[in-house]
Amino acid sequence: MDAVYENTMLDIINDFEKFIDKLPMRKDELKELKDELLIYNDPAFMKSIKTGIKESEEGTVVKCKDMDEVKNLFKSL
Repeated sequence: MDAVYENTMLDIINDFEKFIDKLPMRKDELKELKDELLIYNDPAFMKSIKTGIKESEEGTVVKCKDMDEVKNLFKSL
């Protein structure tokens, strides 16, 4: 068998092995991407995000620096 042919075949086999080894990681990444796409495709979620950004920019949102401020905020409600 020709040495170039053997090296090419070994390279192809190595590429397949690398691809197969990465499949579980790729599968998890695809699941995460699917979840993100579903979330960002939800009109109610996007409206909520836009409202939150708008309120934050307008200053109508209370920002707490630590847990004490969070507790005081809830007590004031």
